[in-house]
Amino acid sequence: MKIKGLIDEINNCTSYKARIDGKLIYLLTSSEACLATFSCDVNYLSDIKFNYRFLDFEPNVKCYDLGNFYALLNLINNFVNTPIEKRYPEKKYTIRTISDSNDSYLIRTAGGNYFFGCLKMRDSYGDQVSFTKDEIEEMKLDDGLAIDWDKATIEEDK
Repeated sequence: MKIKGLIDEINNCTSYKARIDGKLIYLLTSSEACLATFSCDVNYLSDIKFNYRFLDFEPNVKCYDLGNFYALLNLINNFVNTPIEKRYPEKKYTIRTISDSNDSYLIRTAGGNYFFGCLKMRDSYGDQVSFTKDEIEEMKLDDGLAIDWDKATIEEDK
């Protein structure tokens, strides 16, 4: 499970909320009390110190329900059991086909078609201007995409 996936799953619940600040994840009760703070690189569920006080002092909030708490623990356990390197998003790269032109970046439309343009296109119509290593390797095998890959400049997206 990726960090963003954990945060999104928790925030989709009504009982708990999660926030990330740098490499720390903050778990909050529905009344914004801090339940736990842990690193994105945590290795074991037992390394996370929970503040169980909310179970006694906040009986009117949804996090009081132990079923909700066990579901939260299940989510966090799935996250902790994900290898650390797989928790982070994959690096993405841009592909410039003409070295001195800012209008020669490879762009893929939402429909899967390709064209060349500037990096500002990333905000237009959902077009994709950065690609993972696996996507680039797939494109290199596409005979319909006439790019001299030896001359193309592949740069890490910022």
